[in-house]
Amino acid sequence: MKKIAFWAKIVLSLLFLLALLMLFFQNRDTAIVFNYLAGKGEIQLTTLLFLSFALGAIFTLAQLFLTNVRKGYNKMILEARVKELTDENERLERELNRL
Repeated sequence: MKKIAFWAKIVLSLLFLLALLMLFFQNRDTAIVFNYLAGKGEIQLTTLLFLSFALGAIFTLAQLFLTNVRKGYNKMILEARVKELTDENERLERELNRL
């Protein structure tokens, strides 16, 4: 039952996303004009919306990737520290046994 609920949530979220995309991209053929000192530029609203979605997705993936890299680096440092402390503990136990 949990798998059915999971896939139902996935389907509903994809349908919601599709509805939002259709709402944004339908009948958005108006041009946005940027006036510069050297001239002017023009971009379609659909292109601007697509670029904003794409950049948001790229930044989100980059943030997730960098978070995982940082966690892996911290884990590697902690494992090295645990090994150092284990070696020191074994050395101290050997010295204690000699006394």
